[in-house]
Amino acid sequence: MNKYFIKSEQLSRGLFISFEGGDGTGKSTQAELFYEWAKRNFDKSTILTFEPGGSSFGQEIRQIVMHRKSKSSKDAITAKTQALLFAIDRSYHVDNVIWPALKAGKTVITDRYFDSSVAYQGQTVGLSDESIYNLNMFATNGLLPDITFLIDKNSVNALALAKQNTGTKYDRFETQDITFHNKIRQKYLDLAKDNSDKFNQINYNDKISSSEFNNKKLVDELNRWHIIDGKADIKRVHQSVIEEFLQFYDSLKAKLLVSDSGKANLSVD
Repeated sequence: MNKYFIKSEQLSRGLFISFEGGDGTGKSTQAELFYEWAKRNFDKSTILTFEPGGSSFGQEIRQIVMHRKSKSSKDAITAKTQALLFAIDRSYHVDNVIWPALKAGKTVITDRYFDSSVAYQGQTVGLSDESIYNLNMFATNGLLPDITFLIDKNSVNALALAKQNTGTKYDRFETQDITFHNKIRQKYLDLAKDNSDKFNQINYNDKISSSEFNNKKLVDELNRWHIIDGKADIKRVHQSVIEEFLQFYDSLKAKLLVSDSGKANLSVD
């Protein structure tokens, strides 16, 4: 039974939920656990996806940007190329996986979205936050998550777990030193605390209004970022995610009830 889910004409699409965090923080585990909870308790049509590589086309790009070893400095992937490859994957992912599901009214949970590019690529390729935002807003038609869970964890412990899970397979980011991963963690925390989505007013697609992509009227006043302490055990972290989500959704429902006052289309599914 989807006991929390409500329908409203004020929601122009399904809810879009992202999980972010550094390598080894447990965000993928938490995304999977929340997906299972959401299917049972919130929206049985919920889908779970991930980046990079959340499509067959994306898997090919993931292999290049994450696991390809350069044979020489001349063969190395340049900063601009890396940023463009991630954006290409994300554009295809939105067009073929995320947006069709949202447009159909489904809840979409993604393990990473373009906040990962801001956190990681700003460190690895030296591009400005604004450059990365501009590129990704163009690639995604300005589609932003309604709520983002940042799973935060000490970088030393997180990196050790990430390397243990990866084994001997080369990973472009996990090979970086602890200083790099500390910077990633801090960048995520800065993004979450800023919570401004300062570029979200930009509309790069003149043919499609931003309101078609984002439930902006209803979520602008709600905090998108929610920091979850990742050092607790898996079950406790999962419970924290659920609690934060329900608080967010209670606030959203209150706005919906006001907006839809007197309208018959607001109902429990």
